[in-house]
Amino acid sequence: MSSCDDDAKEEEDIRPESLELIVANDFEAMYGQTVKLDASQTYDKLEAPIEFHWEALSFPGDHFLEEYLQGVHQSAATFQPYDVGEFSFRITASTEYESQTAMLRVSVDAEVVELAGNLNDLKETWVPTTSRDG
Repeated sequence: MSSCDDDAKEEEDIRPESLELIVANDFEAMYGQTVKLDASQTYDKLEAPIEFHWEALSFPGDHFLEEYLQGVHQSAATFQPYDVGEFSFRITASTEYESQTAMLRVSVDAEVVELAGNLNDLKETWVPTTSRDG
């Protein structure tokens, strides 16, 4: 090991933990609305540059396409819920010396709108099939 490696190791050993990952609390959102995932209050006490990475961990259905989540390398990302249910995301904030992760859950619900009208002289009521329980 060279002296440069030793110096870097010593700095890492004596450098205090300075990264503070701050994430919004879990929350509810409505289907069809853009959802903001926010870790923008995160900071490093020693003002080291911070890199961010958002990822979807669990979600309704069997897939989560990359285009659903925008700004994955920003402190605040957005996503468009494609279904109702619970979405879980992990944010990782990293500096040169340390890394922290946090989880954020978003519960997405749909507004139930009842439509009524006449179809072939029959009175009908239609309700959206997308619901939280179904």
